[in-house]
Amino acid sequence: MNDIDFEKLVFGMAHQIRNPCGVILSNASQILKNKKLDDETATSLQAIVNSIKYLDARLDEFVEFSKPMILNFKEVSISHLLQEVTAIVRDKSHLQRVRILLKEDKNLSHPKADHQQLLLAFLNIVLNAIEAMPSGGTVSIEAKKLDGNFTFTFKDSGIGMHPKDLAEIFSPFYTTKEGSIGIGLPITKRIIEQHRGNIDVSSLEKKGTTVTVKIPA
Repeated sequence: MNDIDFEKLVFGMAHQIRNPCGVILSNASQILKNKKLDDETATSLQAIVNSIKYLDARLDEFVEFSKPMILNFKEVSISHLLQEVTAIVRDKSHLQRVRILLKEDKNLSHPKADHQQLLLAFLNIVLNAIEAMPSGGTVSIEAKKLDGNFTFTFKDSGIGMHPKDLAEIFSPFYTTKEGSIGIGLPITKRIIEQHRGNIDVSSLEKKGTTVTVKIPA
C-alpha cells in the first residue's frame, strides 16, 4: 500500500468513526441543556461529551500523521524560530514553574528549511520536556553551527525515561502519557529526516533527558 492509498484508508476510517460520534455528541449536548437533569445524569452526559471531543482530537492527529509531508523550503532565522517556540510555551512553562533557557551562537546563518514544520518539531520536543517536570525545573535550548551542521540541543531536568521507553519513543502510537496517542515524536523525527537531518535522544531516570537535532548547514 502506497502513501496515497494509506491516506485514503485512514481518512475513510476517520469519516466512518466521526459520523456516529457526531450524532452522540449532538444528542448528549442537547440533553445536557435540560435543567431538570439530576447531578449524576448530567455528570455522565458531560463525560460522554468530553470523551467524544477527545476522540475527535485524536482522530485529527491520526489523519494528520497519515498525510504525505510536503515541505516549503525558505531561509529561516534560527533566532526567530527559537524565540517563537519559547513564546508559544511561555504560559505552560510558567504554570508548571519551568524555566526556559535559550543560548545561541551569534550571527548564525539562515538555513533553508520549512519554518512551520521545524517549529512543530521543536515545539513537540520542548512540550515533552515541560511535561516531564510536573514539579518544575529547567529546559535549556542551545543552537550552534558545528562540523557543517546546525546543532540544536534540548536538555531538561525532568524525570527521565526508563531504557525500555527510550527505545520506543519514535515508534508510532507508543506512549506512556495519559491522553496521548504517541505520534508527536514520530512526527518530529519524520520532519527532521525530511530536512536531511537526524535526531538523537539520551535519558537517565530521575536525571533528565537530552534531545539533539542536527540539520545540514
